[in-house]
Amino acid sequence: MRYLSLSLIFFILSCTSCRKAFQISSIDFGSGGGFTGEISTFHLTQDGTITKDSQVVRKISRKIVFTLFSTAGDLNDYKYFIPGNTYSFIQLNTPLDTNRIVWSFGAKDLNPEVLNLYSSLDSLTFINKQ
Repeated sequence: MRYLSLSLIFFILSCTSCRKAFQISSIDFGSGGGFTGEISTFHLTQDGTITKDSQVVRKISRKIVFTLFSTAGDLNDYKYFIPGNTYSFIQLNTPLDTNRIVWSFGAKDLNPEVLNLYSSLDSLTFINKQ
């Protein structure tokens, strides 16, 4: 039984997507610019809490968090900083560094995974009212 437990722990820690997911400590995302220059920022933590202006917006499942943080881990080395008049951003925070990816509408050479991650994150900020 002990061997099985140690094998399972080793497998989990050696999993590439697991390591990449755990490298990211939090994700900030949002948009800004325009006439007012206002910036709207959301913050997602590893425990699944999404906040805006220190107010909890939503709590999401660990499964969704793992998927988002795994994707973010794959983008952690990606560099792109071309803001326009209005722009969107994803900031990947690790204990040692921060990677801020910034783009404007219609960016042609932006990695499509960035847009997919942003769309997924942004969709979680809306709470369905039925």
